[in-house]
Parts: sequence; C-alpha cells; structure tokens
Amino acid sequence: MSMHRQQATQEEDASLGLRGLGPEWEKAHPLWNAEVLLILQHHQTAIAKEEAGGVGGATRAPPSAQTQQRMQQTLQYVRALNNYHSQAAVDEAMGLLDQYPMLDKWELALLNNLKIDDLDECLTLLPTLRQKKDEGKIEVEQIERILADLKRYQTLT
Repeated sequence: MSMHRQQATQEEDASLGLRGLGPEWEKAHPLWNAEVLLILQHHQTAIAKEEAGGVGGATRAPPSAQTQQRMQQTLQYVRALNNYHSQAAVDEAMGLLDQYPMLDKWELALLNNLKIDDLDECLTLLPTLRQKKDEGKIEVEQIERILADLKRYQTLT
C-alpha cells in the first residue's frame, strides 16, 4: 500500500471516530488525564499502606522496580498534563456531556486531554466534530462555548 493511500486510510478512520475502532469500544470509557492521575495516586496510596502493613488479609507482591519506574513516569506525565485543580472541577467539566448531547464522550475527552482551545485546531484535530458541524448537528458557537467552558473549569480552584 502506498504511503499516500495509507495516510488517506488513517484520515478516513479518524473521521469515523468511535465507529472506526469497532464495536468492542462502544462501551469503553475514555480517561481524562485528571482521572488517570487520580487512579495512579490511589494506587500509590494502596501500595504504601500494604508496605506499611496497614492492610489486613493477604498482601500482593510489591511491584517490580520497572513497574514502579513506569508508574512514576506516567504519574509525572499526567501531573504535567492535568489541567484541573480539584475533582469538583473535573466533575463539572464532564457535565458538559449532559449540556451538549451531540458531543460524544470521546470527543470531550480529546478536547480536554489535547488542551484544545481554538476552533480551527478543534476542527482539524477532531474530524468527527468538523463532520457534525458540516452536517448541521452542532453549531460553531456551541463548539466555541464548549471550549470556553472547559477552559473555565480548568481554572477553577
């Protein structure tokens, strides 16, 4: 397959959004960087409690040095990319799915995780939103409001 055809296929797949991933992804929940941060922090706390002997019952083997290193690297990464100061702000931002039912949870996660705050960038990076705009399923003003709302929630403390 030529490089040009390969790129065209990838672009076509991106325009399909979730449908391009297959039916097994329909029930999957896309994680925001803030959620990954919370999960890893919780996991670290659980490991620390186990190591301190604070957990009753059978204990797991401690994570390998390589696993601990990867977890630390991932934790640093999501801390750097986390754009929320509180769980309440994350919850409010996720509430945008209720306010804008034409948005798909993957689109909102991508808007958030990619820190998109410009309409042109949004329509370029998310072909599904461009397609929805072109089909009249979402208005430019709605997309701009979504981006502004995300930015507002990201600055809440």
